[in-house]
Amino acid sequence: AGGWGDPAGGWGEPAESQTAEPGTAIHLPGDVAPADAARSVSDVVSYSLREEALAGIRPGMVRRLKRNLQDVQNGVLDTLRRAAGGGEVDTPSGDDLHALARVGEPFLVEAYRVGLRDGARLADVAPIEGDVDAAPARAAAEALGEELAHEIAASLEPTLRAGLDAGEDISSLSDRVGEVFRDLKGPVAEAAVHEHLTRTYGLGVHDGWGAGGVTARVWVLGDEPRCPENRCRSNASEGPVALDREFPSGHLVPPAHPGSTCTVAPAEA
Repeated sequence: AGGWGDPAGGWGEPAESQTAEPGTAIHLPGDVAPADAARSVSDVVSYSLREEALAGIRPGMVRRLKRNLQDVQNGVLDTLRRAAGGGEVDTPSGDDLHALARVGEPFLVEAYRVGLRDGARLADVAPIEGDVDAAPARAAAEALGEELAHEIAASLEPTLRAGLDAGEDISSLSDRVGEVFRDLKGPVAEAAVHEHLTRTYGLGVHDGWGAGGVTARVWVLGDEPRCPENRCRSNASEGPVALDREFPSGHLVPPAHPGSTCTVAPAEA
């Protein structure tokens, strides 16, 4: 058997994303507002394609990740029971938490490949043919696993230490674990999936543009309540940025911060 969170039956393949086949016409969803003076049609289409693509991938990835986090939680509770509420309690090891990266990889690979396809459509260039090296998606999966492992350790260790130092029984310690994982399986997991899928899809679009000869792109502001340090506005104010250069915020692609709805579009020739 594998470590905590490593389901014996495997995860299978992610659900097929609900996006149009390459070469078909691009249609805006009915709930997308018409482009205003600050947005070109290509800007709105860029956002529309991304949201349609990720809507077909995101729910499955969230479900799998929450299931995996539940397995990690069960492993922590088993350790507590074996320790009988006293002494040292080991938190999940790096090997145990490596499954958190594996569970996200097939979904991130799909997001990257769909991004490659949509990038070609946005720029009206030929799509990349043949097998594609999805190294950016694998790197994103590793980053997701490391991020969640850090969240688990940072949240779990202090509260367990406080409970052990106070001499709490197994029931109280289990309640502490449950409180930590309620957050992890809720807003933390959902935000992490959104961020990593959005960035990985964007890297696919970026690489598709590079292969198709696009030389520059612009940052398109989204509708969001706040932006730390005006990062997105600074990026948008920069105008066309060469494809091999980062925007002023230090990002190649959105998001520049959690909750960002910004996108990018090919610069006008």
